[in-house]
Amino acid sequence: MPTYFFNFEGVDNLPSDVTGEELRDDDAARRRAVSLVREILLEGSQADWDMTGWRLIVTADDGRVVTNTPVEAEASRRVGRGLSGEGALG
Repeated sequence: MPTYFFNFEGVDNLPSDVTGEELRDDDAARRRAVSLVREILLEGSQADWDMTGWRLIVTADDGRVVTNTPVEAEASRRVGRGLSGEGALG
């Protein structure tokens, strides 16, 4: 199985993902990315973080960028749905 690396850009003091996560395919990596962004949104809203400019970049072990997700874009999808993700992509 391929290994995918999940790295946030625009976030200070966050180490790079050097271990990665083995997932079935690119679609599974994209779903994992959405899940990670949801977790960050929930944690960040509780801690009152300024997530302006944050992005989650997922790369495959062959160097391809699988997804480049702006956290703010996912946050705007959550408006009216709550941060739990009901009715959201997944």
